[in-house]
Amino acid sequence: MAANAVSQECDDTELLTCPVCLELFIKPVILECGHNFCKSCIDKVWDSSDKMPACPECREEFQTRKYSVNWLLAKQVEAVILRTGSTEGNSVEGRPPNSAFCVQHAEKLKLFCREDETLVCIICRDSAKHAGHSFLPVDEAASLHRDKITTAKANLQPRLQELVELQTKQEQKIMDIKDHASSLEQHIRSEFAVMYQFLQKREQSLIQKLKDEEEETLRKMEDNLRSIKEKITTFEKMMSDIQSTLGHQDAVAFLTAVSNISELCNSVEQTGGTYKPDLNCGKLSFWHFTGPLQYSVWKEMKSIISPVPSSLFLDYNTAHKSLVLSQDLTSVVKIDKHQYFTQMDSLAVAQLLSLTSAQMSTLTADMLEMKIYYTAVLASQMFSSGRHYWEVEVGDKAWWVLGVVAKSVIKEGRIPQSITFGHWAICLQAGSKYCTCEQVPKLLSLSIKPQKIGVYLDYEGGQISFYNADGMTHIHTFSDIFKECLYPSLSLDFGHHCSKPLKLFHLKL
Repeated sequence: MAANAVSQECDDTELLTCPVCLELFIKPVILECGHNFCKSCIDKVWDSSDKMPACPECREEFQTRKYSVNWLLAKQVEAVILRTGSTEGNSVEGRPPNSAFCVQHAEKLKLFCREDETLVCIICRDSAKHAGHSFLPVDEAASLHRDKITTAKANLQPRLQELVELQTKQEQKIMDIKDHASSLEQHIRSEFAVMYQFLQKREQSLIQKLKDEEEETLRKMEDNLRSIKEKITTFEKMMSDIQSTLGHQDAVAFLTAVSNISELCNSVEQTGGTYKPDLNCGKLSFWHFTGPLQYSVWKEMKSIISPVPSSLFLDYNTAHKSLVLSQDLTSVVKIDKHQYFTQMDSLAVAQLLSLTSAQMSTLTADMLEMKIYYTAVLASQMFSSGRHYWEVEVGDKAWWVLGVVAKSVIKEGRIPQSITFGHWAICLQAGSKYCTCEQVPKLLSLSIKPQKIGVYLDYEGGQISFYNADGMTHIHTFSDIFKECLYPSLSLDFGHHCSKPLKLFHLKL
């Protein structure tokens, strides 16, 4: 009886198997020819062909894709699944994912196919589908995979932790950037607010001055107008009196009236011009309100600009002996005495550079000593706080170094070319190679060759920035913590004679 029941179940299972996937039907549908298939299976068969839809079993062709759900067959499939011991049946929508019995053979799932990585029964093991495959007992396979998964989890855990920490750090960096951007926006608004306030105050002052001048000018003109009207009234009365006198027919009355009129006329002739006031054209001092108005206001803005471009001067006592400073201490050249004295005498050199007698003595020193230093000179101004900005005219010179240096670094007018602290500078080499002056120099990409370099120092902010001063295009920024007094520095080196000076730019307003 039991054998017959199993046989019956096997027959039922075969009848309930899709001829395409050879598995129990999932949402079976019936075609017009009467054959049944899984809905997904027949859709795939028809989707893979560009011919007319046809039955995979009998090959009958149809004009359109047409089928209907076979609910009776779906109920039979569900009954088989429940009968084979599944506790989590999928009803019509699918087969049991974790059934302890083989849905095809109704045998208990005791083996694990290593090649297909699926649970199989004894009958499946011997089928052609699993020919040549190796199998493990279910418990052993579960233990093996549990170890693998445990190992994988152990490997994933630190990576997950790293990613979580990285996520936290990234989120914090994003917040930092947002906070920094907000702070910079506030800084920009604050800086412009000062200028707006200054311009508005200056605008209101000029407008008020114009109104005051307009009021005073109009007052004088209206006073003159009243005087004119008063005199017109006086003359009109005289004209009326004269006309009245001319109307007298009686000689005595006429002569009596004439004597009065004559006295009045004589009075007018004696007063002369007082009866003819001047025309007051009025005039506003437009030169106060026109002219180079924007330029004059711009000059006044110097009082609120921070930092105001510094007018630096070079310190003769810090200059290397191969460098010669101009008399006004704003420019520097490097002299190769052998090259110069073969072309002109020392007096010509002195005239060219406006050298003092003390500076002339430096031309006879040993200027060709080879050292691994930049020959430099410092500005006489030093900075230990605040924000400062200055500009240096570099022109078309092919070799220069400029920046900021701690005084403790410079020795006898020399700055080591390769240092890690106390010197923040950029340089131009061979007319085209811009780079930072660091132990590991960083190449700088400039689209335009600057004629003038701007240097900005924010001591408390730990910032030294370089700009193309003509358009204030940013070149490079150093960030550090400053602990010493800092000096602007200029250098002309690389063993090359420089015939044109490196010059400090003084803004003149």
